[in-house]
Amino acid sequence: MKTSPHSLRRRGSRGSAFITALLFTFMLTTIVAAIIKWSLTERRLNQRNAYWLEARNAAEAVAEYGFSQIATEFSSLASPPSFDPAGATPLAVPPASYFTGGNVDTTPWATTHTTGLQVIGGTAAAVPTSGSLYYIDPSDPNNRLDPLKGQWVYRRDIQVLARASVVPPSGDIPVTAYVTQKVSVRGAPLFSHAIFYSANDLEIFPGPTMNVYGPVHTNGNMFISSQGSSLSFHGPVTLTGNIYHAWSNSNSAAEGSGGETIGQSPVNFVQLDNTTLKNMNSSGTTTAAGASTDWKDSTWGASNGVTGLTNLQALVTTAASTSFRQYAAQTWSGNLQTGSMGIQAYNPVAFNEVVDAAGDKPDPHVLIDPPNPALTTTDPYYNAKNQVEGQKLATQVGLYIQVDTTPAAIAANGGTPPIKFYGPPGSAPTGTPAANIGPNGGILLAAPTNLSNTAANTTNPPLVTYLPFRRKSTVTVYNSGTGKYDVTSYVYDKSNTEIVALRSTTAHNSSGTAGTVNSIYTDASSGSYGYGMYDQRRGVSGGTDYSSGTWSVPANDPGMTDIVQVDMKALNAAVTAMAAGTLDPTNSIKNSSGTLWGASAWNGGVYVDVKTSQTPTSSPLVSSDYPSNLNTQTTSVRLVDGTVASGSSLIPSYGPNGKGLTIATNTQAYIMGNFNADGSGTSTTAATTPDDGNSGDATHPSVESPVCVAADAVTILSNSWSDSQSVKLSNNATSTEVATALLVGLQGTTNTASSGGAHNLPRFLENWSGDTLTIRGSLVTMFNAKIANQPWSTNYYSPPARNWGFDKIFQNGNYPPITPKVMSYRRITFTSLSPAGYTAAAHTLWPTEF
Repeated sequence: MKTSPHSLRRRGSRGSAFITALLFTFMLTTIVAAIIKWSLTERRLNQRNAYWLEARNAAEAVAEYGFSQIATEFSSLASPPSFDPAGATPLAVPPASYFTGGNVDTTPWATTHTTGLQVIGGTAAAVPTSGSLYYIDPSDPNNRLDPLKGQWVYRRDIQVLARASVVPPSGDIPVTAYVTQKVSVRGAPLFSHAIFYSANDLEIFPGPTMNVYGPVHTNGNMFISSQGSSLSFHGPVTLTGNIYHAWSNSNSAAEGSGGETIGQSPVNFVQLDNTTLKNMNSSGTTTAAGASTDWKDSTWGASNGVTGLTNLQALVTTAASTSFRQYAAQTWSGNLQTGSMGIQAYNPVAFNEVVDAAGDKPDPHVLIDPPNPALTTTDPYYNAKNQVEGQKLATQVGLYIQVDTTPAAIAANGGTPPIKFYGPPGSAPTGTPAANIGPNGGILLAAPTNLSNTAANTTNPPLVTYLPFRRKSTVTVYNSGTGKYDVTSYVYDKSNTEIVALRSTTAHNSSGTAGTVNSIYTDASSGSYGYGMYDQRRGVSGGTDYSSGTWSVPANDPGMTDIVQVDMKALNAAVTAMAAGTLDPTNSIKNSSGTLWGASAWNGGVYVDVKTSQTPTSSPLVSSDYPSNLNTQTTSVRLVDGTVASGSSLIPSYGPNGKGLTIATNTQAYIMGNFNADGSGTSTTAATTPDDGNSGDATHPSVESPVCVAADAVTILSNSWSDSQSVKLSNNATSTEVATALLVGLQGTTNTASSGGAHNLPRFLENWSGDTLTIRGSLVTMFNAKIANQPWSTNYYSPPARNWGFDKIFQNGNYPPITPKVMSYRRITFTSLSPAGYTAAAHTLWPTEF
């Protein structure tokens, strides 16, 4: 029987369908397998990528840990050790606890353990390679937020290499990341700042218009206001705390002399182009008081009417900080930065050291303290304290002058204090008798023949003169019995004889006509410089006027101050003779053998160590160690004859040390009359530009010397100052010009007193009304005053017209000798490396080890 054709077709269709199904199933299986494989591969790649990110983050953390070690070493040591991996002080990797919960192999790397952590620190490379100062150009966009822009700094770069590995728990191949970054170590000279505050909040609340040119920094908060006209900052302003348009204290007694109000006049900051001023209030113009959005400070406008630091800090919320940070960045382009923007404190080398069992760090006042003769290597904190000793100005100067005013020393010296001169540290040869070695380790020198302990000589002034406070003065007051005004009045002397003084009086002659008494502190033997002086700033009761009668002075009245007078003409003559190699029989400082003291020992630094019965036998390091009776010290240093001819220098320039002068003392200092200037400058130009008209840059060098005066406090006395009127409030000043940086202390604002603000940082004693004080320099306060620690007040002076500016010599990188530096650090050029690139970089850093 034959098969039907239709049957054959049906069987063929079923076979094709089966084959198709098989093909489809195979294809589907293949696709599914491919998808699964792709998924597994993607998952593995994602895991590997995650491991790589973990490794890179770990490597970055290791590099940052190395960065912190470098910063610590440079902040603590004047000469940091090498970071040679095979040396005694290599960089260490972080502890394992830094990577808890991850897959990082925290074992230190070794040739036998190649998946561990490794950090390598290079050597410090000077930038520029010549070792000269480096200028942080504010016009460079990379420096837009650099807090040191516009300053000349000492810069050294150190490369850091770091590696870290992640070991997958699955046993997969470890993932290793390699990174490198450079640490830029910057030492900024203190006088690269127009104003620098370290130990206290910075307060500025002037009445007249005040313009501040140059960088401003404070390791704290900033309180600003313009009470009368305007306050403008023409340069970067940085602070580690917050900025407030308010008083720092809620007690009116601490708001100046009382009754002042926070002004609504402009407070301006420059923008990046250094030409446009932008007000600190929201509209950029003067606005009415009381509006909560007027002033865009760290409280974001909420501080109107609020005073006192505690009250103000409560207003600085996270939202306020964010709003202020954004507004400041947009408005001032980095020329105003606060702690909310990451600004860190700047401190000199070694001032982060722990110096006792309580964990205390040094009080910056030690910068001006004498060397510590009690320090020995057996001290458990010797290394830290020795680093601090090396930062003291007293241990760096080329000339050390000691004046011993203790009663025993005066008695042993025939009734006058012994004055001794010593050379620089290390100048005493081995075997030198201890009596011939100074507190600084310098060799005893022979003093100039022209050295008087009792009187001044205006024709050929001695280098150092001791002027004790003289007692006798005759004043005229009314005597009803005689119809005259004739009586003799006295003040206390150092032997505490019970006598009285008439501090100030208005007398009349026999006809009843008013007359002025000017005979305080004079007698027949007094020279033109007078004998001692009365500082009402340090007086117990300020300066009270009396129309008649007497005023009893306490026996230990700190207002009476003996004077150790240093004459700048004589110093200049001594240094000039030294530089020329010519022995001046009367003015030269000589070696102990009588030959001329060598010019190679001179470095422009002079320290005047005044020993009194209150001077501690060992230099204290922390604030609580200073004797409580330091404020009764009544011997001060006074600098005179500092006027120079226009276009000349105070100290000659010669030798490898260059020109300049730094005079430091452990007591308070007075600058009398023009200083390092010709006295002609009263214009705003004179506040920034030397008398010769040159700016001190490479193409316009100036002959004016960069000068610094460092003391517990500095009082500026005008050209017309008279010791004979130092008790009187009516001592009228005349316009005076001073060209020097000031490194001083102050008394901070308390519940009952004001610091006086930066506009009162230099101290005054006269009636400056209508007269101008021109200061061309830099204002720096690093510490609280220990000796001149009476509260600020305007009872004893009326302020001058302030013509103050940032010296262009400093602005262009020329600083006084032994200027302290404050340290800061910046990360630059962070990048990833290949394994080969890492190996090559390590070999470049340490070719004998890698």
